[in-house]
Amino acid sequence: MDTRYDVFTTLISNIAKNLQKIKKMEMIEFGLKGNQVQCLFYLATNIEGVSSTKLCKLCNEDKGAMSRTLKELESKKLIFIEENDSKKYRNPICLTEEGKMVSSKIINKIDTMFNEISKNITLEQREIFYDVLNKIDFELENICNKYRSEHD
Repeated sequence: MDTRYDVFTTLISNIAKNLQKIKKMEMIEFGLKGNQVQCLFYLATNIEGVSSTKLCKLCNEDKGAMSRTLKELESKKLIFIEENDSKKYRNPICLTEEGKMVSSKIINKIDTMFNEISKNITLEQREIFYDVLNKIDFELENICNKYRSEHD
C-alpha cells in the first residue's frame, strides 16, 4: 500500500501545528496572536504600506478575519491606516514606530528559528524542498479549482 498520503498529510499537519505553537509561545511577550504576527511580518517587509485586500492575500485570510486582526493591531497602536481614499480597504496600512520596533523583534525571532531548523540542511536541499513544495501547492490549487468549477 502506498503511504504517501499518510506521511505527507501527517508531516504537513505536524509542521503547521508546531509553527502555531511556537508563534503562540514566542508572541506572549508582545500580547500577539499568530494572525497578527503574519500581518506585522508582511507590513514590515512592505514599508510603503499594503492595502487590506493585498494583506488578505499575503496572509491567506478572509476579509472578516483580516478586519478583526487589523482592528486589534490598531487598538494596540502597532498599525495605522492612511485615509486617502473613500474606500477604506484600498488605503495603505502602515506600521507605527511601535509597530516597527515590535516587527523588528518578531523578524529576528523568525530568523533565529529558521536558522535553527535549517542548521542540518544544505542550501541545495532547501532549494529542492521549496521547489517541490511549490509544485505540490500548484497542483493542489489546480485540483481545488477543478472541483470548484465542477460544483458551481
